[in-house]
Amino acid sequence: LIHTHSIDTKNNIRNDFDDESQRTNQTYGRLTSLFSLIQTVGSPIVGTLLDRIGPRKTSILVYGASALGYWMLSHATSPGMLY
Repeated sequence: LIHTHSIDTKNNIRNDFDDESQRTNQTYGRLTSLFSLIQTVGSPIVGTLLDRIGPRKTSILVYGASALGYWMLSHATSPGMLY
């Protein structure tokens, strides 16, 4: 009886680990999908900015927005804050 209980405990721990691993994989998948979506939507916007205000000012805006995004990511304390 004790041995059976320890096996059940190990299986429960393994199931908890598998659930956490699956949630982590789903979060990673959502983040990479979001990144691709932002690139798809942002490319025409950046192209328009290049034509209207020039490459130097557009680069400053794009790099500034990127730096702000990375700063926000560095302060995220949960997966929900990444969205």
